[in-house]
Amino acid sequence: MSGGRHTHTRSLPTQGLNERHLLFGIGLALGRGVSDLTDSAILTALGRQMTKAVQSQAAAVSNLANLDTPGYKTRESFAEALTSQLQPGALTRSNSKHLDGSAIGAQAGVRETEGLAARRDGNNVQLDRELLALSRASGDFTKAQTALAAKFRLVRYAINEGR
Repeated sequence: MSGGRHTHTRSLPTQGLNERHLLFGIGLALGRGVSDLTDSAILTALGRQMTKAVQSQAAAVSNLANLDTPGYKTRESFAEALTSQLQPGALTRSNSKHLDGSAIGAQAGVRETEGLAARRDGNNVQLDRELLALSRASGDFTKAQTALAAKFRLVRYAINEGR
């Protein structure tokens, strides 16, 4: 602890994994094998994941800030709400003009969360739920950031090896 700030340390699922493991996970998330991934697809997927995580964090922080606001309704990011309803690989492109769902994380916006019990003052923000959402979003961002850093390490290695 320093400066009165409390920091938590926890084990992330990415610890102990090498770049190949991380890229394989991205390939599975995109419905492809590692050999089918292009650098552009990897960077796009990681950027989308980071954007989605930031949107989820912003929604959770807003909810926490309004914990005691009478009548406030819990909100969640649109991307989080949509992806929570979809199973991995549920969307397939049957026509080249159809969307394949890969742009879901890029959709900005928030919506009210349905199905939460409201208190007497009409507020339905649940502290534990929001702290968990904040923790999940932080973990998602960290995983994407770790994979992105691994990708850039590979690029740096390739550049330095050529000298």
